[in-house]
Amino acid sequence: MSMWGKLTEVEKRFDELEHKLSSSDVVSNRDLYQQLMREHKSLSELVATYRSYRKAKEELIGSQELLNSGDSDLIDIAKDEVR
Repeated sequence: MSMWGKLTEVEKRFDELEHKLSSSDVVSNRDLYQQLMREHKSLSELVATYRSYRKAKEELIGSQELLNSGDSDLIDIAKDEVR
Protein backbone atom coordinates (compact mmCIF):
# COMPACT_ATOMS: atom_id res chain seq x y z
CA MET A 1 0.00 0.00 0.00
CA SER A 2 1.26 3.47 -0.88
CA MET A 3 1.92 6.18 1.68
CA TRP A 4 -1.23 8.02 0.54
CA GLY A 5 -3.28 4.85 0.90
CA LYS A 6 -1.98 4.39 4.42
CA LEU A 7 -2.81 8.00 5.30
CA THR A 8 -6.33 7.49 3.98
CA GLU A 9 -6.69 4.40 6.18
CA VAL A 10 -5.40 6.33 9.21
CA GLU A 11 -7.94 9.07 8.51
CA LYS A 12 -10.73 6.48 8.28
CA ARG A 13 -9.64 5.00 11.61
CA PHE A 14 -9.57 8.47 13.16
CA ASP A 15 -13.13 9.14 11.96
CA GLU A 16 -14.21 5.75 13.28
CA LEU A 17 -12.69 6.58 16.67
CA GLU A 18 -14.55 9.90 16.77
CA HIS A 19 -17.79 8.07 16.09
CA LYS A 20 -17.10 5.45 18.76
CA LEU A 21 -16.11 8.08 21.31
CA SER A 22 -19.52 9.68 20.95
CA SER A 23 -21.27 6.40 21.68
CA SER A 24 -22.90 6.11 25.11
CA ASP A 25 -21.69 2.49 25.34
CA VAL A 26 -18.08 3.61 25.04
CA VAL A 27 -18.49 6.63 27.31
CA SER A 28 -19.91 4.40 30.04
CA ASN A 29 -16.92 2.02 29.79
CA ARG A 30 -14.09 4.01 31.32
CA ASP A 31 -11.26 1.67 30.29
CA LEU A 32 -12.41 1.43 26.68
CA TYR A 33 -13.01 5.17 26.52
CA GLN A 34 -9.49 5.92 27.77
CA GLN A 35 -7.97 3.42 25.33
CA LEU A 36 -9.82 4.93 22.38
CA MET A 37 -8.97 8.47 23.51
CA ARG A 38 -5.26 7.60 23.62
CA GLU A 39 -5.43 6.19 20.10
CA HIS A 40 -7.43 9.21 18.91
CA LYS A 41 -4.89 11.58 20.41
CA SER A 42 -1.99 9.70 18.82
CA LEU A 43 -3.56 10.07 15.37
CA SER A 44 -4.91 13.62 15.65
CA GLU A 45 -1.79 15.55 14.61
CA LEU A 46 -1.08 13.27 11.65
CA VAL A 47 -4.67 13.46 10.43
CA ALA A 48 -4.76 17.25 10.81
CA THR A 49 -1.54 17.58 8.80
CA TYR A 50 -2.82 15.20 6.12
CA ARG A 51 -6.08 17.12 5.82
CA SER A 52 -4.21 20.43 5.57
CA TYR A 53 -2.00 19.00 2.85
CA ARG A 54 -4.98 17.66 0.92
CA LYS A 55 -6.78 21.02 1.16
CA ALA A 56 -3.69 22.92 -0.02
CA LYS A 57 -3.26 20.50 -2.92
CA GLU A 58 -6.90 20.98 -3.97
CA GLU A 59 -6.50 24.76 -3.80
CA LEU A 60 -3.31 24.58 -5.88
CA ILE A 61 -5.06 22.46 -8.51
CA GLY A 62 -7.89 25.00 -8.62
CA SER A 63 -5.43 27.84 -9.06
CA GLN A 64 -3.62 25.96 -11.81
CA GLU A 65 -6.94 25.46 -13.61
CA LEU A 66 -7.53 29.20 -13.39
CA LEU A 67 -4.08 29.83 -14.84
CA ASN A 68 -4.94 27.61 -17.79
CA SER A 69 -8.36 29.18 -18.33
CA GLY A 70 -7.22 31.88 -20.75
CA ASP A 71 -9.12 34.62 -18.88
CA SER A 72 -6.59 37.34 -18.01
CA ASP A 73 -8.46 38.48 -14.88
CA LEU A 74 -8.67 34.92 -13.56
CA ILE A 75 -5.01 34.34 -14.42
CA ASP A 76 -4.00 37.38 -12.32
CA ILE A 77 -6.09 36.10 -9.40
CA ALA A 78 -4.60 32.61 -9.72
CA LYS A 79 -1.04 33.97 -9.83
CA ASP A 80 -1.69 35.81 -6.56
CA GLU A 81 -3.10 32.63 -4.96
CA VAL A 82 -0.20 30.43 -6.07
CA ARG A 83 2.39 32.81 -4.57
